[in-house]
Parts: sequence; structure tokens; C-alpha cells
Amino acid sequence: MQEYVNVTGMEVLATDEKVIVQGKKILRDLRLRSYDAVCFGCKSLGLQRYQFILKTYLLAAKGRQRLIVDEAGNLVRFSLRRYLAVDVPMFLFELLASGVVLLSSYLCLRLLRYQAFRNFPK
Repeated sequence: MQEYVNVTGMEVLATDEKVIVQGKKILRDLRLRSYDAVCFGCKSLGLQRYQFILKTYLLAAKGRQRLIVDEAGNLVRFSLRRYLAVDVPMFLFELLASGVVLLSSYLCLRLLRYQAFRNFPK
């Protein structure tokens, strides 16, 4: 971690996926002090499901350098412009697409159910 950020001391706050979705605890820990760098580490950036949540935490963190780093040495530097121009619209599009899939699945299942009961002998 020292090679990515220029820090002399480091404080590690261990978290797992269950803690990441508990926003109040993470935000409290991040806002407690101002840091030179705030980094979230993960196994693989390609497999990290919660990158949008982590970037939202980095938005609220008090640090000059804000990163997400994986074990292979890959890193994503937090950029407010990218967060607002790319990440937020992509997240909103994913929400909309998920809603469309849920609604269409619900309607298809209702139609199949109606057809099954309509043709069922009495």
C-alpha cells in the first residue's frame, strides 16, 4: 500500500461485505479524522460488487488521496468528475434496467398463470 500513496503511518479498519452496506458505521469511521489517504482494499476490482458504494464512501471521506486497491496492485483513483458524470448515471441506468426486468418478469408470469388457469379443466 505504501507504494500507491505517500503516507508515513497507516490505520487499518477491517471490514467485510456485511459491514460495507452498513453506511452509518463506515461514514462515522471515515469522518472521525482527516486522513492523508483513504483506501479500500479488495481481492479483485473486476469482481468487486460494491464499487459504487465504496466510491460514495470515498466522496464523504476526508482525505487528499482516495483509492480502491486490489491484491493484484490495480487501483481506481476517486475522481469527483468521473463519479458524477459516469458512475451515478450508470448506477441510475442499472436501477432502471433492473426495474424493467422485474416488471416484465412479473407481467410474463401473470400472463402464464392466467393462461394456465384458463385452460385448466374444471
